[in-house]
Amino acid sequence: MCRTPWNKDSNTPIGTVELVGAISTKTLLTNKKIVLRLKKGDFIPNTRARLQADNLAVKFDNLNHDWDEIIKYMVSNNPPDLSVCIISI
Repeated sequence: MCRTPWNKDSNTPIGTVELVGAISTKTLLTNKKIVLRLKKGDFIPNTRARLQADNLAVKFDNLNHDWDEIIKYMVSNNPPDLSVCIISI
């Protein structure tokens, strides 16, 4: 997950991207306790920004922030087989 900082005074992006953390694809697609499903036209929570497409949202506190662990997992495991996952946002 990334965060794109925003200049609220000029209502423009600052021009940087911050890597915040990671979440497994399985968790993203199956854990309804921490994953919020947002529809096109919904507001991003706690903002006045409307979504232009369906999205999945996760609080940054629910992400894994241990980059050593994240990278170790990514290089040691194959990507999940998403052909068996049927999601409807």
